[in-house]
Amino acid sequence: MKSILLPFLTLLLSTSSLFSQDADMKFNGKPPYTVGNRCGITGSQLEEHKAVREFVANEDYDELTKWLYSDYNELAAYGYLGLKQLQKKGIEIAPTELEKMEELKTSRDLVSTCQGCMYTKEPFRIVLVKYNLRL
Repeated sequence: MKSILLPFLTLLLSTSSLFSQDADMKFNGKPPYTVGNRCGITGSQLEEHKAVREFVANEDYDELTKWLYSDYNELAAYGYLGLKQLQKKGIEIAPTELEKMEELKTSRDLVSTCQGCMYTKEPFRIVLVKYNLRL
């Protein structure tokens, strides 16, 4: 019996470390920032989402530009989405920001996202098409 359990326990312990990082994210909190609208069991609106909607409503180009150049992919995605909304309102976007936006649009870097209770990571190029601010 001991010889049967030992390989099983060894396998179980070795594979558990493969999932520990994802498990920490799911059960001990969430990534620092997430792109999405209604997340978690309560369907709460994310603070980042609310902030970008406010930036767009106030036409706060400078704040959206700061987010566009953020080291956090999620804030960069929100900056992109907010600047696109300003562009739709007729506000001119500077060439340097347009270049950065184009760079993000084709990026394969991952962005933390959520839809309901599902938290995952998706490439920028998917996130920027899939999510919008629904203003």
